[in-house]
Parts: sequence; C-alpha cells; structure tokens
Amino acid sequence: MLIIQRLIMIRIIKNIIDLLDQKDKAKVKILVLFTFISAILESVSLAAFIPIIEFFSGESVLGINTYFENLNIAYLENINPIFIFVSLLLLVFLAKNLYLSFFYLYESKFVFQAKANLINNLFKNYIFQDYNFHVNKNSSKLIANLTVETDIFENCLSFLIVIIVDSILLFILFAFMFLINPFVSIILFLFSLVFLFSVYKILKKRTKKLGGDRVKIDAIRQKTLQQSFNGIKEIIVYDNRNYFVKYFSRLIEDIKSFVIKFTFINKFQKILIEMFVIITLIIFIILLVYQGNDISKITALIGVYLIAIIKIIPSINKTVASANYLQYASQSLLTLNDELNFNSKRFDEYKIDKNKKKINFKEKIDLINVKFQYPEKTILENINLEINKNNFLGVVGQTGSGKTTLCNLLLGLYEPTSGQIKSDNENIFENPKSYQRLIGYVPQHIFLLDDTIRNNITFGLSLDEEKILKVIKLAALENFIKNKPKGLDQIVGERGVKISGGEKQRIGIARALYREPNILILDEPTSALDENTEKSIINELINLKDVFTIVLITHKLSNLKLADKIIKIENKKIVNVK
Repeated sequence: MLIIQRLIMIRIIKNIIDLLDQKDKAKVKILVLFTFISAILESVSLAAFIPIIEFFSGESVLGINTYFENLNIAYLENINPIFIFVSLLLLVFLAKNLYLSFFYLYESKFVFQAKANLINNLFKNYIFQDYNFHVNKNSSKLIANLTVETDIFENCLSFLIVIIVDSILLFILFAFMFLINPFVSIILFLFSLVFLFSVYKILKKRTKKLGGDRVKIDAIRQKTLQQSFNGIKEIIVYDNRNYFVKYFSRLIEDIKSFVIKFTFINKFQKILIEMFVIITLIIFIILLVYQGNDISKITALIGVYLIAIIKIIPSINKTVASANYLQYASQSLLTLNDELNFNSKRFDEYKIDKNKKKINFKEKIDLINVKFQYPEKTILENINLEINKNNFLGVVGQTGSGKTTLCNLLLGLYEPTSGQIKSDNENIFENPKSYQRLIGYVPQHIFLLDDTIRNNITFGLSLDEEKILKVIKLAALENFIKNKPKGLDQIVGERGVKISGGEKQRIGIARALYREPNILILDEPTSALDENTEKSIINELINLKDVFTIVLITHKLSNLKLADKIIKIENKKIVNVK
C-alpha cells in the first residue's frame, strides 16, 4: 500500500513538472539546490541553541561546550561563553534570514513566472485551435482552466517546494537526533512514519474526492455566470432573475459545503499532529528513563527535543497539508495536462504556414463535389459552385438549410467531409491561413471589443490613418463618427451596447474592408436590423461590388436584385436561381 501511495504522489509531482515549460524545467534543479541550502540553514539555526542548553544544564549533548573549552585561543579566555554562544546564534539567524529573503524572492518569481508561462501556453493552444474545437467546447470551461485551474497549479507548485524544503529539514533534524541518541531516534522515526502515513491515508481519499467535486462545481459555476451575463437582456425581459439567483445560490451552497469539509480536514490534521507531538514526547521521555539517564541529562535532551519541535511541528503540518492539497488538486493537474497537450502542434503549424504555398484569388474559387456532415447528420452534399473574381454572388435559403455551413466552408473554418475547395486551382486547406488573409468577413452579430471605434476597426492590425479614413467612408461611418464626442476614440461598450445595430454592422463592414480583402463574405449582415437601416447597408454593399468579390448570404431574395448570380440552398443541395 505504501508503494502505491508513493507512486500516486510521484505521478502527481510528475504532472506538476510536465506543466512547466522547458526554461522553467531547467530552473527546477537550481530551485532544488536552493531549497536544500534553505533546509540546512534552518537546521543549523536550531542546532545553534544546543550550546546554550549545554551551558545552562551542565550536560553534554553534542559536546560543543567541551570543544570550546579545549580551544586554546588567548583572546577568548576572558570572555563569558554565553556571550560567544549568543553572538554565534545571532550571526547564524542573520545569515539564515538574509538567505531566506533571497530564497523567497527567487521562489516567488519562479512560481509566478511558471504560472504565467502556463497561462500563455494554454491560451495559445486554445486560440490556435480550429473553429470546430471552439464550437464543441464550452467557453466557460476554457476560462475556468485559464483562471481557477492555473491558480491551483500555482498553489501546487508552492506546496511542492514546501514539501521538498520541509522533508529535507525533517531528515536533517532526525539525523541530529540520531547523533544525540541513535536508539531513541530510530524508535521515534519508525513511530513517526507509521503515525504520519496513517494520517495521510485517512485524509487522502476524502481530500481527493473533494478536489474532484470542486472541479465539477467550479465548471458549473463558471458556465452559470457566463450564461447569466451573456443573456441578461432576455433574463430581464422574461423576469427570470430570481430563477438564476436561486440556481446560483444552490451552487454557492455546494461550494460552501466542500470548502467547510476541506477546512475541517486541515484543522483536524493539526489536532492529529499535536497529538503526535505529545505522544512522541512521552515516548521520548520513557525511552530516556529506560536507558538509565539521570534527570539532568533527560532535562537537557528534552530541551533539545523541544527546540527541534519548534520547527518539526510546523514542518510536519505543512508537509502533510501540502501532500493533502496535491491530492485535492490532482484532478486539476490532470485536466491542465490534457488541455495543454491536446493538439498542441497547432501553434507550430500556424507559425510555419509561411513556408507553404501561398493561396491567391485572381480568377475564381471552385467548390467541387463538396460534402459536409456531422457524425449524426449530413448538412450539404454534392455542392458544385464557381465564384468568379469581382462578381456579386447571392446565397438564399430557409433557416437551417445550410447557408451558414456553406459560409463556414468558404471561410476555411470547416474542411469538407469530401470534395475540394480551390482558389485559382489550389486547395485552400493546403494553407488555410494564407487563404483567410484574402477574406473580409461580416457576420450577423458583430463581435465588438469594449474599446474604441478605431481599435474595433483595426482589430489587432497596425494603425494606418489613411486606410482607416478610407474604410470609414466606404462603410458610411463618417456622420456616425462626427456625431460622437470623442470621434474614433469613442468607447462602444461591452458587445457594443452603447451603439445601434446599424452602427455595429457598419463597424463590422469597415473592419472587413480594413484588411484589404479580395473577397467579402457577409452572413445575414442585416437580419437583425430595421427595414430602413437594412436598405441603407445593402445599398452600401452594392456600391462595393465593382471593387470586391462579394458573397452575400441572406434569407431575403429582395436583397439580391443586383447580384450577378443567385443560388438557393435547398434539400442540402444548390439550386440556381439566377
């Protein structure tokens, strides 16, 4: 059983190390060295009290006083030994605390940097996944992994350092005790192993279960919060606030329940450790009496024992608590490792796409016998379509007909189940990033940053004042911006709550045009707008048809009067209308 427990703990430690990047893994050896030095200094600082105990008790414990008495140093002859011992004690503690200040600073930097690197690597892994990954993954879970779970990783790393430091310290302290009295030390060491292993075994299973429950509840909590705030408009309109408050309250009660249980386990652990100290002290005294030591010798040894206990109690407490926390957090560590390793080559693939053949759009885009299906349902099949340069293509169809799926295929977000999509006779999925740089995209619901109009238009691209003024004009945003107190520096609010639907769409169009695309793809860009705003935006798009290739996906045939070609999606296939 002990072997199994050790293997479990080794696996947990391995999971922590695996979450470190290569630079941080290289620093671990340095950190272990520093922890070893820290443990030695802690031990030396405690051992520095022994000469004082020897001096006042008149009994030799390690023979330090005898050593000083035999030193033939003239200038020490007239100095009170206690002054020497106190001076050495102060020097030892000063050196120890100076070193510990450096060590804690290094440790803090290491732990924080390791956490920051993990968050960056995890976020990078998420953001570079394909669209299908994000469709099938709940964003609240991703957010929880990047926040709650990485906080737990930080704690685990700190607790692992605690275990290393205090384990080394305990070993050194037992070694000191062995030098003083080998027989008694061996008995106490064996008793300590049995007692502490029993405590760990009692608490481990419960702690691990609590950790697993916490992961589940935290995931539900994150999801509930996100859904509540994202759907606040509908919640208010339908007067459903009480429902969400009650649901969230139940989650808080569940969280409170396992927090209380985990806190109790930690408090109960301290009670057990205190019992351990009392029992070991009694055993210590009994064994010393059994050996025939006189009272002064026993008193001196008890003094040494109590000095050691000053450090042993917190060290044992921290070691057991840290080991329990690692058990508690084991599911989080597994989750983070799985998430970090899942398709982690995506970023590397993205970086090297420049070495692949560049995709161009000078003549046409061809969809050849394209089929797309989910595991349970076929959405499109036998799709053959030609989109010529500087043409206006209209796509109509009923809700659920597959228009949006066709849009996602044209955007390079979905790869066909079978068939090919080519741009100038080159398969776009040979280098999808190169192809997507050719596209300007305007969705039905424009994603807006809680930022300025300018930054929402540039959307991560470098600022070009001449270009931004050009796209503002093309998107008919001039009057809108002139009427804003701060102009382009006006904040639009979260999800654009401070501006109208038509203004959002125009910003979306301006953003698409700012990329200087070859092809402009619009997916129901006016469906949520009033009739007048819709007509205005459609007219603005028509004015662009001689400059860009336009693909307009809509459910209204009336929006496509000036289209060069109109297709209809019906029964999973294309029907030519015009």
